[in-house]
Amino acid sequence: MAAYMIAAIAFTGLTVNRSGRPSVHDVSAAISPASWFGMIGANGSGRTTLLRAMAGRLPIGAGSCAILGEEQAHDRSARARAVGFAPPIEHLPTLLKVRELLSLAGDPAAFQQERSAGL
Repeated sequence: MAAYMIAAIAFTGLTVNRSGRPSVHDVSAAISPASWFGMIGANGSGRTTLLRAMAGRLPIGAGSCAILGEEQAHDRSARARAVGFAPPIEHLPTLLKVRELLSLAGDPAAFQQERSAGL
């Protein structure tokens, strides 16, 4: 008998509105724990908007979003605490070492505490 695994993030019928219109409409997917995933689509198709909504940076207009089995669609701060998101940027900060950049993306609070301690 196969063991049942709870998805790290699962969203069903997810809709994200931007400027009063659906930017992402009725998207469903599940992402397994400790895995990588990718999204493909044309420019302006809503990939970054979907990622921002999953990470709590944008509100979810409709649908469900569960993190480790707990519904979080209407709790942006809970999604922000649970999902790390490094938005696309043109250039990486030149003053940060790779370890510092990864630390910042993984746990910004820890990076700030560590940096503050060194000042």
